[in-house]
Amino acid sequence: ASLTVSPLAEAFAPFFGSDDASLLILAPRFEWGAVRIRKTVTPSNHPTADLLRDFGGSLRCPYASEWLVKGPKTAHRDLMASRRMSEGNEVAGSCAYESTWSGPSCIEFRGLGWDASSMADRCNGPMVEGTISSGVACALPDPMAGWCHIEVEGKGTEAHPLGTAGGCSMVEQACTNFMGGTFAAVGSCDTSASGDKDDTSGGAEGDESGMSHGGKGWSMGEASICSIAPGAIGAAHQAGNSPGYRSDCSGTPGESSPYMWPLKWTAETMWQSMPFGSDEVAYKSTGKVYYQLDKNWKRMDRYTEEGQLRAIFDPNNERVATRTTVLHRGGRMVFIKWGNGTDTMEDITNIAECSWTNLQVVGNIRPDWFLDGRGDSTDTQYLGNQHVFYASDAPRLVKQWRKKDFASQYFTMSMGENPTTDENGIHWPLMMNVPGEGFGDDSLIVYRNHAELTDDDDGLFLIDEAYMSAGGECPLRAEGGGPPTDREHIPSNLEVDEGWISNQYTFSPVWVPPIEEVVEEEYTNDLNDPLALTQAGDEVTVASCFDPIENEVHLTAMFEDIRTDDGNIPWLALAFREDEDCLMNPRDGGDTEVIFILADDDGQVSATHGPMSPSARRMGRGTEADDILGAQVPLDEAIGFSHGSVSIEDDIVSLHFRRTMEPTTPTGVAISRSSEVDPPQVMHLTYAVGTRQELGYHRVRKCFEVTEFPLCGRMREENAKVEESKKKEKEITEVEASGDEKKDTSSSTERFSIFVSTILVLTGTVFFI
Repeated sequence: ASLTVSPLAEAFAPFFGSDDASLLILAPRFEWGAVRIRKTVTPSNHPTADLLRDFGGSLRCPYASEWLVKGPKTAHRDLMASRRMSEGNEVAGSCAYESTWSGPSCIEFRGLGWDASSMADRCNGPMVEGTISSGVACALPDPMAGWCHIEVEGKGTEAHPLGTAGGCSMVEQACTNFMGGTFAAVGSCDTSASGDKDDTSGGAEGDESGMSHGGKGWSMGEASICSIAPGAIGAAHQAGNSPGYRSDCSGTPGESSPYMWPLKWTAETMWQSMPFGSDEVAYKSTGKVYYQLDKNWKRMDRYTEEGQLRAIFDPNNERVATRTTVLHRGGRMVFIKWGNGTDTMEDITNIAECSWTNLQVVGNIRPDWFLDGRGDSTDTQYLGNQHVFYASDAPRLVKQWRKKDFASQYFTMSMGENPTTDENGIHWPLMMNVPGEGFGDDSLIVYRNHAELTDDDDGLFLIDEAYMSAGGECPLRAEGGGPPTDREHIPSNLEVDEGWISNQYTFSPVWVPPIEEVVEEEYTNDLNDPLALTQAGDEVTVASCFDPIENEVHLTAMFEDIRTDDGNIPWLALAFREDEDCLMNPRDGGDTEVIFILADDDGQVSATHGPMSPSARRMGRGTEADDILGAQVPLDEAIGFSHGSVSIEDDIVSLHFRRTMEPTTPTGVAISRSSEVDPPQVMHLTYAVGTRQELGYHRVRKCFEVTEFPLCGRMREENAKVEESKKKEKEITEVEASGDEKKDTSSSTERFSIFVSTILVLTGTVFFI
């Protein structure tokens, strides 16, 4: 999303990197009247190849090719259900369909721009295969939470009635964050003094992204200042519907830290990419970046590029110089391609093409992204001071942090430690190492010639509006789809290794780290075995032990504080990963082994086990919830599992099972059932907590490892008994052996005496021994 650095991302949402770097650009001063425009016919949806060819140097993060062409909205569209329009806004028709995640759903088409053809296209597009009813409104869910209004350029409005499943706040978040709409609560979800909100109002005044344009700021819904995006996206990004960020966001680890990025700044940049295992620069670009992070705005200009850009959309893409600008305001991202000429990026009359897409939940970079470990599937490590060669032969002292992303790779951020006289005491971002995240080569960004910006520079970020006001066209790009699953993994030199140490140190003058209270706690299983406890996350604790005779791991996963706003138990999952990669499915595209826990309407829970294919990531495009659950079997019938059960007590959902480990020794030799084996060194697991009772989107997903497997208590007792028995047997053997030895000695002496006596008698000598 934040094209310059945009660290991190989640498999279910878009992430965008940048190739930053540039020449100086003069701030344009626009007259908002008539301007002579070079007329260029822009198709409503540019082909994928054009976007990736022209903006490929900027789209550097996972899934950008899919998300930018189809848009994040479609990946979440199955959360949709519709809303009625006002009196006076004609209902052109409706589309009833079955959603993977929300069940029976409906889209109501309102406005004079909808016709039979456009309604049919929408009703049979990505993720929606429904039945059109011309002139008929949607049937409403009962109970109903409210309406989600989505404006569609040139047609009117899509109205989605939303039920209460998941709770009022979750439904509103689904509308504003995922669908990019405006939520109007009704019934029990309407807490306004005037009672039920009027369901006749359309979307908020503004653009098609669902954001309203208030003066120079953009907002969507009612997100507060300093809001961060959900899940892994929040590890680096503001929420798309946030009005902006502050340097003193209350309660954040980096509050008022002098080392967070400035809110308003610009810098020339140079981006260089290096293939895995090589220091040779394969791609290089220059440009300039502008930030107004207090408004959730960014502009990135690219001026020159050369070399081979190996990225997510084309592993062998030879670059040619294309001058482009990318604007990012809230959840709206605009792509501008400039024509030829000397002033191509200062004069809107030289804009050759313009289009935009809706990023919805993904806002710009947050200035403290590298300082803290907020967000899912992330971590931070403060490294300390280091001298580096920065943009010259002269060394500079920097403070460095490493920030881990969802792909178990890391960024390294270098902030100036000793500001020069011209830097006005500001610790500027100087260099950033960017991992390829499995989809491209690693890169190094250098920022130079920094300068502060003010509100007077707002025009830099609004050139698309100036262009459209002067008669230019900037259409919405095609939307749909979700992240790709068939990309070949590209290795990185910036992989997290065993040397990683969590170290969140922000230099905040006000933030006090929470004190972790160490509580000694013992947990036992049904055999009264003391188990090792692993804190997998805020919601899950796992207890474990190992039975070496049966070669079984005994595991109990306890889910706490997971109920939805309406008091229901959401769907829960525990997945088994093959390695440390925190991925929804293996890189080779195989299935993931998973246990699902589902609650019925009476609150009774059950557990199933089976494979989850990569198609589950397609968010309903050909894959339904029943398809996923259809491959599952009851946990107590699953091969390799025994004693499987799930229960609820004191609002804690506990999943119990015994899992047979691989029946071979480390050398691959088969072992017998009576042979003792060593416990596993590690189990790579992932848990998820859903947003609602029925299988659908997850609210929380977290990878973790279990590394402690003490012997199950029964086995310790049995081993102790065996050892005691062996000891007694040994003592008895030793005693018997000692007695036999004495007996043998006595017998020998007796035989010798008889022999001697016989000799003496035979010789006539009387001598008795």
